[in-house]
Amino acid sequence: YRGRSWEVGQGNNVYIFPGVGLGALLAEAGEVTEQMFTVAAETLAAEVSPSEIERGLLYPGLRRLRDVSHRIALAVARQAIEEGVAEQRSPEELERLLAERTWEAEYTPFVPA
Repeated sequence: YRGRSWEVGQGNNVYIFPGVGLGALLAEAGEVTEQMFTVAAETLAAEVSPSEIERGLLYPGLRRLRDVSHRIALAVARQAIEEGVAEQRSPEELERLLAERTWEAEYTPFVPA
């Protein structure tokens, strides 16, 4: 636009909703509050690097999707605990649960017949 290129980014469907959902699961939250969404949005905004902002991005690059979603999940879990809608858990326990509950794709090698 007017001599400048803009990169398209993703927001709620790629970062916020998975991060909120995973954070609620980690904390075993009894409810998802407005403040949990607020902390998710604030965490997402803080993850946009200066170079990404310079390139016109509103969201972090998709190459960092997993790391950013994990940071959002941990922030949401901490918020749930702080609000009293989840049981007390230490930061170390949340990190351990995050590592245990993160799905890793494993593909069978393709062998042509």
